[in-house]
Amino acid sequence: MTTTVLLTTPVQALPNSPVNGEVKTLSSESSPQLTLQDLPQGFADLPGDVKAQVILQLEGLRQILKIEKLSADKVFAFIEPQKLQVVMGWTENLLTQPQQTNFDENLQTLQSPKVLEQAIAQFKQQIQQVPGLELAEYQLVPPVGEIGNTSAGMTMKLVMQGLPLRMDIKSFRRDRVAVVTAVAYLDQAKPAVSVLDVAKTLDTRIMEKGKR
Repeated sequence: MTTTVLLTTPVQALPNSPVNGEVKTLSSESSPQLTLQDLPQGFADLPGDVKAQVILQLEGLRQILKIEKLSADKVFAFIEPQKLQVVMGWTENLLTQPQQTNFDENLQTLQSPKVLEQAIAQFKQQIQQVPGLELAEYQLVPPVGEIGNTSAGMTMKLVMQGLPLRMDIKSFRRDRVAVVTAVAYLDQAKPAVSVLDVAKTLDTRIMEKGKR
């Protein structure tokens, strides 16, 4: 849920911070990725230094889901500057059954009100580093459609220096691939691409790769 901090990227630059050059991955095999070609016209890659901040801000969510450290080649991040919309997330290979089971169990655990409350409290602490950013509301989103073998979702409303913002988050596992993605945009606006659209694109890509 720390992905929400990145919603402030179009409004305010995040402080510079180095990213570890050496990180662990679960496999040398590349996991399916979202590309710029998957998105509507108007989106662009986030600059490299901002993408580095994406990795740092995703760390909290990675820890909650208890998966390996993130590496730059696993993370995708795009921006539609005219509509102030950001699409971001990552994919990761889960090669063993215990890894897949743990990921599924962690998704289910986050559905517990007590665990969710703890995660939200942690999130609120993390966004204090961004002046003027507040969490106004949050809500779990029931699974919609056939996305992955297991999935979970959430939507958040934030206020950034008086500007209402919306962050939709979707996490799922399809076979041996775990996915976490988020779409941030102005509250009450219709996003050019929804988090469900992104999830469906990645889910289809994973299944197609599995058939090869």
